[in-house]
Amino acid sequence: MLHGIGVSCTGAHVEMARLENLSNNLANLRTPGFRQDLLSFMQRPPASLAHDSGPDALDHGHSLLDLQGGGVQLAQSRVDLRQGALETTGNELDFALNGRGYFVLEHARHGRVYSRAGAFTQDKDGFLVSRDGQSFVLDQEGRRLNLRELGRALGVSGARLEVSEDGSLAVSGNGGTALTGRRLGLADFSEQDEARLAKLGHTLLTGQGARPALAARVKQGALEMSTSDATLLMAEMVNVSRAFEANMKLLKLQDQTLGELINNAGQQPA
Repeated sequence: MLHGIGVSCTGAHVEMARLENLSNNLANLRTPGFRQDLLSFMQRPPASLAHDSGPDALDHGHSLLDLQGGGVQLAQSRVDLRQGALETTGNELDFALNGRGYFVLEHARHGRVYSRAGAFTQDKDGFLVSRDGQSFVLDQEGRRLNLRELGRALGVSGARLEVSEDGSLAVSGNGGTALTGRRLGLADFSEQDEARLAKLGHTLLTGQGARPALAARVKQGALEMSTSDATLLMAEMVNVSRAFEANMKLLKLQDQTLGELINNAGQQPA
């Protein structure tokens, strides 16, 4: 009976985590560059294989469910690395990447970060920054991009940024169009390093092993949308909710049965 309660409890715990993850993915359905989190779970090993089940086991940080073993547990969380759909916006400071690669940014607190979210804007000092203003967009040499300085250096007033497919930057204005000799900072990773990228917020990623992105193609005036699919998420949320309710009903039934067993233990018929 106690083992059954533990199994149902671990099942309910996993379904709660899945429901929270699905809700977050659904909430970011329209967040440019968002890559949904994918959860997986596995069977919990028997207590005798998973942990020391001796009298001091609780002192080692193991919960009662860990000591019991059985049931299910979360295995890992990974980022969906598929490319999202590209959506045309017409905004000259919106950029989408077609193919492998990430924009290279410098976060105010976390240093070098990477993102597929190309929704940029110009701050009060002329720097190209993320829409929340927390990250500077870098070029291929790791330098911040300042649109005003680029225009002045090339004698172009009222500079408008133009970006080619390979990330090359040009400015145009009243004085014509001029190449800057600089490119957007674009990074790529090996499959192993990309799988180890960690999320920082909704659209930023941190990791090691960055190298120049050779296959990525930049599309100006467009954004890559979320990899979440509303229809699939809603269907999965229904299934997860039902599984959670089933585990809770089993918990309640077993608790009631155990209570009756304890209350009636030792009673003899008259």
